[in-house]
Amino acid sequence: MFRVLLIAFCLTIPTVLYASTGLPPDFCHYGSIEQHQAPPPQALPKVEDNSNANEEKFQLRLSGGNGGFSGFAIQAQDPSGAPVGRFQIIDEHNSKTMACKNLDDTILHAETQEEGPLKRVDFSWIPA
Repeated sequence: MFRVLLIAFCLTIPTVLYASTGLPPDFCHYGSIEQHQAPPPQALPKVEDNSNANEEKFQLRLSGGNGGFSGFAIQAQDPSGAPVGRFQIIDEHNSKTMACKNLDDTILHAETQEEGPLKRVDFSWIPA
């Protein structure tokens, strides 16, 4: 039951697409990222849970379909908007973490995608 609830929670994590120039400098200050969204994409990336039932962390994949995506930021939040858990990088070439309130509480795209748009990014999320 907990796994189903957490997967549903992960699918509702605010995911924002950004240009490869990076996040706005005030990203962590506001707690809400909706005001920094890029123009709506043609299709939203999807998040897949590739975890085993016995693991204490969730293996996730963000994929963007045929067109890919040039940037992203993901932060799991509690109902009050505070970041929860931490992210673990699997693909160092395409992603990095940052600390808004806690260590590794936000995962985002690497500064540049020299090979063009990202097709997918794998990462882990560890509940707090």
